[in-house]
Formats: sequence, structure tokens, C-alpha cells
Amino acid sequence: MNLVAGKCPNCGAIINVDSSKDAAVCEYCKTPFIVEKAIKNVDINIQNANISLNEGNINNVNNMSVNGGNVHIDMANTVQHNVTNIKKGMFGTLAEGISRAIEIEAEHDAKRQDELSQYTGFIIIGTLFLLGVVVVCMMVFYLPEQIEFYKRVNSRYNSVKQSFSTEVEDDNSLSYDDAEAYYDVYDGPASPSEADVVEMLASIDNILEIEAVTEENDSNESLNKPGGYSADIFFSSKYLEGTRALEDWDGNRMSPIDAGTAGGGSIEIYSNVRDAEDRCKYIHEMQKKIGGGEKDAIVGTCLVRISRKMKASKQNKLMNLIVDGLQTLD
Repeated sequence: MNLVAGKCPNCGAIINVDSSKDAAVCEYCKTPFIVEKAIKNVDINIQNANISLNEGNINNVNNMSVNGGNVHIDMANTVQHNVTNIKKGMFGTLAEGISRAIEIEAEHDAKRQDELSQYTGFIIIGTLFLLGVVVVCMMVFYLPEQIEFYKRVNSRYNSVKQSFSTEVEDDNSLSYDDAEAYYDVYDGPASPSEADVVEMLASIDNILEIEAVTEENDSNESLNKPGGYSADIFFSSKYLEGTRALEDWDGNRMSPIDAGTAGGGSIEIYSNVRDAEDRCKYIHEMQKKIGGGEKDAIVGTCLVRISRKMKASKQNKLMNLIVDGLQTLD
């Protein structure tokens, strides 16, 4: 065995190698290498090294040449391992620094989250405080005015209601002879059929459209009820053609039921005269509240109503035509 100095091509350690062999394994890093190459790499020069170690110092290593011999190999290996330890210490310190930096950043993130939570809480509390101020201001300044306004409205409503109730009670004391001053009374048929009345209206020239109410579209909700009418037939008239009486707010033509009595008129059929007269009295009370103008008549058990939108001469002409037509049904 011929041992000579060699240098591991992997870790750089100075090792004793058998020059008679072609290959060997580094005793430090356990890496296989070619012996001839390791011997050629053994020439190591360390110039002016000043290395501080935890267990000792190596100072002023100058012009060290390792060309062979166990003493030189051991010294070179010592230097190499010390350098390796220094590198490990440096990288260890760097890893610790990075770890500490991460910990500090995490602490700062937690602190920022706490501050954000505090600010959010302050904002919520501030918003609730402002809302409370608004509510208090409304209760102090706005609400009393509204309460006073509603009191005045309610007082006015009760006054009008009381006045209306008193007038109705007074008018109820009128005899039917006095009530007849509100409308005309004619002899006529007793409870004619709806079909007969519709056919009669269709024979009058200035009647445009005719429509009888049903339980679904009866706005008075009186159809076939005690004291109510057995039929209510609305019609429109040529006397009002081209006026707003036949149109809605958008200018569209309305059906006779939608236009109501104002669009021409209507005939309500009752089972007896008394119910027809009660209905006529009620209508005139309502007419007094809105200005009146509707022309009414009782023909047999039928209540004939002519639109207040129509001129008086036209009202009288149309009423006469309808009365004559109903009397033919008697």
C-alpha cells in the first residue's frame, strides 16, 4: 500500500489515498472518486488566513503547501473542517435570522389585525351613535309636528263625519212625498228582466254601448242582495261622445261600466218601489256633497240615472226616451 495525499473532488477534504488503486471512497462525505484525479487536486495553498473558531483560533497561515506526508495532511484537514464549520455557522445564523424575521412579520400582522378590529368597532359605534342622534332629533322636532297634523286631520274628519251623519238622520225623517222633490216618478213595469231593458236601450239611437254588471265587477256590491238591485245596466251616449266623460286619464276609451253613470247613465232594477226610492235618496245625498247635476227618475221599480256631465236639454231628451221605452215593457 502506497499512501499519498489526495483531495476529495466533492467535499474538498485532504485524505490519504492508495496510489496503487484506481478508485476510492472519501472517508468524510462517502463519495467515490478516481484516485489519480484526487492526487492531482491535492496542491492547496492557503494565503494569509485568519480564521476564528469556537474552540480555538488559527492565525496567520501563510504559504502552506501540502505535497505529501501525514503531518501536512492532518493540518490541512483541520483547516478544511474549520472552514466547513464556519460555513455551517454562517448558514445556521442566516436560517435563524430568516426564522426570526418570519416571526416578527407574523407578530406585526397580528397587531395590524387587532388595530383593524378596533377601528371597525369604532366605526360601528360611531354609526350607531349618529343614527341615535337622528332618531332623537326626529322625535324632538319632527314627530310632534306630525302628531299635531294628524290630530287636526282626524278632528276635521270627525267633524265632517258627524255633520254628514246629522244631515242623513234629518233627511231620513222626510216623507216620500218630500223626497219626490229630488226626482221624477213615473208609472212603469215591476221588475222587468235585464234582457228586456238591454233590448229597449239598444233601440234608442243615441245610446252607444250597453253593459250589465256582474257580481265580479259590481262596484257597489249590491247585486242580488237584500235591498239591492237585481240588475244594473250602464250605457254610454252620443251626447257625450268626444268628451273626457268617456275616456280615462290616458285618453283611452272606457267601457260603460268603467266610465260609470258619468259616461251616459244607468238603469237599476229593484224588486219594489221602496228599495228604488231609498237608493235614489241616498244618491242625492251623495250628489249634494260633490255638487250634484245628475238627473234621476223612478219608473215602476226601475231607477233611471242620467249623467251629470250632460247638458240639461240633453238629459231631459234622453230621460224621456228611456221612460217611454220602459213603459212599453209594462
